[in-house]
Amino acid sequence: MSPSINHRRGFTLVEMLVVVSVIVLIIGLLLPALNRSRDTTRITVCASNERQIFNSLAEYAAANVRRFPYDTDTYNGNWMWDMTPDATNQLASYGGGKLDFFFCPSSSEQNAGVHWTFNANYRVLGYFFALKRHSGPMAGWAQFLSGKKWVKGLSEHYQHATQEVVMDANLSNANNFATIIGGSPIPHRSSHLGVGNKPTGGNVLFLDGHVIWRLFGAMQLQYQGPDHWF
Repeated sequence: MSPSINHRRGFTLVEMLVVVSVIVLIIGLLLPALNRSRDTTRITVCASNERQIFNSLAEYAAANVRRFPYDTDTYNGNWMWDMTPDATNQLASYGGGKLDFFFCPSSSEQNAGVHWTFNANYRVLGYFFALKRHSGPMAGWAQFLSGKKWVKGLSEHYQHATQEVVMDANLSNANNFATIIGGSPIPHRSSHLGVGNKPTGGNVLFLDGHVIWRLFGAMQLQYQGPDHWF
């Protein structure tokens, strides 16, 4: 009896190319959806961070004659995300000792030890704070370039539903949003960068506690040195 012969053949080169092409097509269709899902998650976590910051600010203000930390601090840094150790410690204590809510998840490299211990006068965070400064370069700005106000606390002098307090850090040197050089050994970048390393937008927290997503096209240049947008 002669042995049986296996007549099964392998894939031809053409068939393999077809399979690979289909896989590449599927990946190409799925990647944008996955990226959108990732970006949506980051935006949601970011908004939650800003609400936690508001809760800490509100609790601090309730215990300090409705004032926010910067109303009594001394040297407050140069950029809008600079905050004194005393102020950050106070807000962190009201926030249950957590520190991550000071940093946007879309720019995780900003959440680095070198920024938290930047110098003895202030820490470098991941969000802009429109809190009135009483020393340093920002103290000389009576208002922002658009005419918007700095805020001192939970005062009736502000329109709480329209007064911005904390916002995503969209900053640039000229038209460069991805590599902003400051005093840190780690280059900074804007939050929520999209195609071409341009910001897609940012979350904005208001004095009544609500948060909105604002497209970058609706933002204005508010402060310079480097350029701050919100």
